[in-house]
Amino acid sequence: MVDHQNFSFRGTRVVYFSWQMVVSHRLPAKIYGQIGGGGLVIMAQQTLTLQDLSNQLGRVEKLAAISAKAILDLDEAVLFTGFSKGHLYRLTSERQIPHYKKNRKLYFKKSELEAWLLEEKVLTNAEIDSHAATYMATHK
Repeated sequence: MVDHQNFSFRGTRVVYFSWQMVVSHRLPAKIYGQIGGGGLVIMAQQTLTLQDLSNQLGRVEKLAAISAKAILDLDEAVLFTGFSKGHLYRLTSERQIPHYKKNRKLYFKKSELEAWLLEEKVLTNAEIDSHAATYMATHK
């Protein structure tokens, strides 16, 4: 007997399976998120296999390892930024992104990547209004 519960969330059919059920069976589903009690919320759309779970777990482990590091290699920078390797190579060759080379390998400081990713802030309407009010007050 399959241990699961069906319910609807924002108009989408959702199935809750116990963790043991997910690991031991091929389920017609995609992981949506983990909830309390050791279970998973499953969206009934795709086939989820143990290999799929293993791949997702591997990605989570890599991201966790990246969060603890200050210096990233190219593969870690790809995961961190979401850019492709080719795009990062292009940015480094055009000297548009901060990077380092040692023994023909590329390295990135995570703090510099974060600053580079956030350097072109888009102002909110409230910030624009505030700047405009300050300008008008000082330039009469």
